Amino acid sequence: MSAMGLALPLNDENRLISLTSIEEEKGNPKSTESRLSDSYYAEDLGKFFSTDSLIEPIEWPKDKYTTLLTLSTKVNLSKVCDMIRRTPQDAENLAKKYQEESKSNREKYHKYRKSYQESKDKIAFRNFKNGDLALFLPTRNSTAKPWAAFNINCPHYFLRATESIIRNKDWIVARIVDISEHIVDIKVCLIIDYFTY
Repeated sequence: MSAMGLALPLNDENRLISLTSIEEEKGNPKSTESRLSDSYYAEDLGKFFSTDSLIEPIEWPKDKYTTLLTLSTKVNLSKVCDMIRRTPQDAENLAKKYQEESKSNREKYHKYRKSYQESKDKIAFRNFKNGDLALFLPTRNSTAKPWAAFNINCPHYFLRATESIIRNKDWIVARIVDISEHIVDIKVCLIIDYFTY
């Protein structure tokens, strides 16, 4: 029999169970005390009554009936009834709570998914990140002609592209796949500018 972790609520008057078997009543010194622990779990009842044979109907000895009656007087039946009555209600309330949370999470997911799909098709112009769609335009008055991302208050994002991609184009709409930071040293720029003129 598998153990159940549900302790039975006992009455206030806790008495130890010590029973004598029919053989002891007949004068046989062999004692058969109850093998039940003080906590009275369902597993203990199973151990006590496990010697019964279920193959053919037999009558229990008197000591087993006495043990069963003693146990039934020790258990607070009103508390057990309340516990049994409360358990399905608690499970039902918990199931309702989880269903509501699941429905709420599903709605949030669909709302996020819809807004994500809509935003994937729109051109970003600030707070660039990987996966954004951006418009790149060539810069003016520069010999190297770097391509800058069209932006509002988000300057200094440039396109790294090969000459074959940007040849004969006035603008490029592309998805950002990588953003890397490069820091320019002003001294190196001045030296390069000095030698190029």
